[in-house]
Amino acid sequence: MSENELDIELNEPLVPVEEYLAAGVHIGTQQKSNEMMNFIYRVRGDGLYIIDIRKTDERIKQAAQFLSRF
Repeated sequence: MSENELDIELNEPLVPVEEYLAAGVHIGTQQKSNEMMNFIYRVRGDGLYIIDIRKTDERIKQAAQFLSRF
């Protein structure tokens, strides 16, 4: 696999965005912390924080790469 192919593969979500949405992965909470701020996509009118699915997917990939070392 070439470096360009690897970049394309890493930029694609592990799971289609539609499946993340159907599973409710984007539903957050009404409370936030400073560490969570980078992952907030927006705030709904009722005060519920919506999670950024793409950033969550990136972190899942990072965790998988870390775990693959062991």
